[in-house]
Amino acid sequence: MFLRGLIAAFVLALGNVVYLDMKKKGKRGFTRFCAFWAGIPTTWFMLLFVKEGVLRELPQPSDDADSLLAEIRRDKALTGGLTEPSEDEDSWRPPGL
Repeated sequence: MFLRGLIAAFVLALGNVVYLDMKKKGKRGFTRFCAFWAGIPTTWFMLLFVKEGVLRELPQPSDDADSLLAEIRRDKALTGGLTEPSEDEDSWRPPGL
């Protein structure tokens, strides 16, 4: 009996969290409908008091991998590449230093 109550509380909490997240983001669909019914009775409060679409999703950051690769290639061209470390040195050095 305790396990049944624990599972019911988990389903209720999960339904409320999913419904609240989808309502704040302004997303609609079957998942939101199911989350609403799984989270009853507390989702009725969210239906009445939480505004639709108040949470905006952040835009994805631009991928600057190409510019980083171009910078690495320019740096290698300017330094002439790296040499192998000698036995007494622990670090890599560009040629001529």
